[in-house]
Amino acid sequence: MTADGPARERQQVLWERFKALACVLKHERGNETGYYIGINEEPNDSNVFLRIERCGDDKSAVALRVSPALEGQARLVFRVHVVKIINASVHTAPAGLFPVSYDPCRNQFTIETVPPVEEAEMAKFFLARAEILLNELQTRNLTN
Repeated sequence: MTADGPARERQQVLWERFKALACVLKHERGNETGYYIGINEEPNDSNVFLRIERCGDDKSAVALRVSPALEGQARLVFRVHVVKIINASVHTAPAGLFPVSYDPCRNQFTIETVPPVEEAEMAKFFLARAEILLNELQTRNLTN
C-alpha cells in the first residue's frame, strides 16, 4: 500500500457519503424550477453538479462542480469549479478548495470552514453557496 493509500480510501468514503447526501438533495430540491442537481460517476472524475438559474430581465445561472480530491498526497479537500453565466456570457473562476477533516472517533467528515460544516449538511452547504453566488451575480448586474 502506498503512503497515500489511507487518504485515497478516505477520499472514496467521502465521495460515497457525499453522493448519498446529493441524492437526497436531488430528491428534495431537484424538481424545483431553476434547479438541477446531477451526479457524475466517471472513473477518475466523480462529482456532484449543482446548477441554479433564474430568468427575469437578465437570464443568469451559476453552476458548481464539486468533487472530493487530495491536495498533495494526503490532504482531503472538496475541489469546487464555478461557472457563472449572465445573458449568455460565461465566466469561470479557478477551482476553489475546501479543506475536509475526518474524525475517526465520530466516524464523520467536516468541511473546515467558519463555522464548520458537519457531514450531514455538506450537499446543502454547496447548494447554498451556489445560491449566494447567483444572488451576488444578479445584484452586481443590476448595479452595472
